Amino acid sequence: GCDTAIAPFEARIRLRASLDGLAKSTDGGKTWRLVQNEWIRSVAFHPKRKGLCFALRHRRVFWSPDSGDNWYWLQAQEDAHLVFEKLYVPEAMPDSLVALTPSHGLYVQSILNLR
Repeated sequence: GCDTAIAPFEARIRLRASLDGLAKSTDGGKTWRLVQNEWIRSVAFHPKRKGLCFALRHRRVFWSPDSGDNWYWLQAQEDAHLVFEKLYVPEAMPDSLVALTPSHGLYVQSILNLR
């Protein structure tokens, strides 16, 4: 399956996570360009910070300040050996990145320091 995220401030920008990798569209989903060719499980845009987005690869989380053009590894605060399934940033908790796990519930990490 594919996990598609639409940029909240620029609806023409979309990211799609799939077994083939991470694809980006800048024309509302008409055309896609592969930006990462490893399996990406989940992708999410920050609801309030323009351009900030997250991608889940294997058991590592990556973040991008520029809608997916450049990616950086997000070092986990704890031993994040859990298998994550989905990422999101709740509107009510804009300083937190939430990762869903199939058997351990929610994993929450502060993203206040991302600039």
